[in-house]
Amino acid sequence: MSAPGASTRRRVLVALDASRGSLDALSAAAALAARLGAELHGLFVEDVNLLRAAGLPFASQLSSLSAAPRPLERRGLERELRALAAAARTSVAEEARRVEVGWSFRVARGQVSVEILAAAGDADVLVLGRTGRRVGSRPGETARAAAARAPTSVLLVGRGADIGRPVVAAYDDSPEADRVLEVAARLDAGAGKITLLVTAPAPGQADALADRARHRLAREGRAEARCVVIARRQDLVRAARSSGAILVLGAASPALGDDGLDALLEEIESPLLVVR
Repeated sequence: MSAPGASTRRRVLVALDASRGSLDALSAAAALAARLGAELHGLFVEDVNLLRAAGLPFASQLSSLSAAPRPLERRGLERELRALAAAARTSVAEEARRVEVGWSFRVARGQVSVEILAAAGDADVLVLGRTGRRVGSRPGETARAAAARAPTSVLLVGRGADIGRPVVAAYDDSPEADRVLEVAARLDAGAGKITLLVTAPAPGQADALADRARHRLAREGRAEARCVVIARRQDLVRAARSSGAILVLGAASPALGDDGLDALLEEIESPLLVVR
């Protein structure tokens, strides 16, 4: 997440599809845009792989009325995608008006992950639903790709997303550590709910890191934070689960361990903000 400048306008990008999860992501993105003083940008991707499949002899879809299979025709699919994009645009406009931020909306055609990651380069934060259109609670492939490879910070949210939750932030000696603090403080918005999970590079350095974090927060007029020393990814998981908080951490946080973000995504369902 970049720092604000005199000529720089923050941008929150939200990726939308036909799922309930993407509407939850939109609600969170709008609230985040208002919190950051940012513009809200919506992106709807027409999945080129789905369009290519339409018209193949074996391609079919279930009727919403009878649950009976019917041929998947390209012309009908394109009409459906246009209708979904129009509905998504209306939703973005309504959310932006509700929180009083500027907004824009764009439709792209291509591979979903590729188009989203390309668009994310112009944003300060990319917001996605964890599961997309897939069934179940496991993170979708687009969410995984964004967490691992997006060129900007990424917020992944599930059902009933709420950025007004308590904030748990992983603080360490990684390059993103100070930006993690900045993001956590903005999410907290003076509510005094920040918990810092401090990972030290060597024994005996945790207190120094905790003091540095408190000093930085105090210098920016933010609330005093509670500091907890942790050593591994399981501590992140435990803290997120027990508090129901938004978990904020750097993409290169040593607390992730060797298995990294992908393993963390499998283990928590709390909102996760990966800072770059």
